[in-house]
Amino acid sequence: MITVLVPFSHIAMAALAEPPTMAPLVGSVIDNIGMGPYQWKEGMVSSCVWLADGAELLLIGSVTRAMEFEWDLTATHKGGLVSIVFVGVML
Repeated sequence: MITVLVPFSHIAMAALAEPPTMAPLVGSVIDNIGMGPYQWKEGMVSSCVWLADGAELLLIGSVTRAMEFEWDLTATHKGGLVSIVFVGVML
């Protein structure tokens, strides 16, 4: 077996002579694949969670406003009640 040693500069020039091939972008690959049933289900679940979170904020605001007039609460007391609700959600 005969081994031919090629100087590094010739190898580098040969590599530059060929146009580089670019890998497809992730976004274009995802666009080509499309959305499957899992992605649709995940989108629906995420939307429902977002809707429930917004409804919770509206409900907390309404309840604290009603409690403010009923129990003569100060702003500090209302803030404490809302904080307790969010700590309970976190746990």
